[in-house]
Amino acid sequence: MKLLVFGATGLVGSSLIEQLSKEHEVSIALRDTSKVNNPKFIKRSINFDDFGSFAPTSYDGVYCCLGTTIKTAGSKAAFKKVDLDYVVKSFQYAVNNNAKFFCVISALGANPNSRVFYSRVKGEMENALDAPIKTIIVRPSLLIGKRDESRIAEGMALALMSPFSKVLPKVLGKYAPIKAEDVAKSMIDLTLHESTQIKIDHLVKSKQQEHHSQKV
Repeated sequence: MKLLVFGATGLVGSSLIEQLSKEHEVSIALRDTSKVNNPKFIKRSINFDDFGSFAPTSYDGVYCCLGTTIKTAGSKAAFKKVDLDYVVKSFQYAVNNNAKFFCVISALGANPNSRVFYSRVKGEMENALDAPIKTIIVRPSLLIGKRDESRIAEGMALALMSPFSKVLPKVLGKYAPIKAEDVAKSMIDLTLHESTQIKIDHLVKSKQQEHHSQKV
């Protein structure tokens, strides 16, 4: 299949493109194409603030792993631009180019009415994805993996939970910390195989139906 990934250099995105490339043609949209040197990926330069200049190209499916933090973005407005505006633009690109599906990472607890800014923005993003193509929204809990940026609170939480890593999935279900590569695998399973055995909360939306499904 011919697939496009936005946010390919992040924790989940980098794992996703590696897994997808084993069987499919993978294009990656990058602000800085020098960040990925592997020739097996088709690199496409993008300016998210000038999305109209990103040339129309047909893909079987589009994945979006875009995301940041308020600390990294610099402000709530800048965070919202990435986690809401850029994601919606990616979704519209998939729709306009007749992709069969769009798959995006959200977060556990996403709710447009939440008092928590992060959860509220994620919920607003989910609500904005409304068009007649199959849309899979994956809602992971705390992510496990090596990040380029330091996240002190996440690091402390994971350190405390580490001794119980084998039993937490059984006890906490979808609320247990999850490996980035497992999130990537669940995205592939849900889009290409329509099911996953990984314990992760997810939402499937389409023109004909909208249903909530979770593996616990």
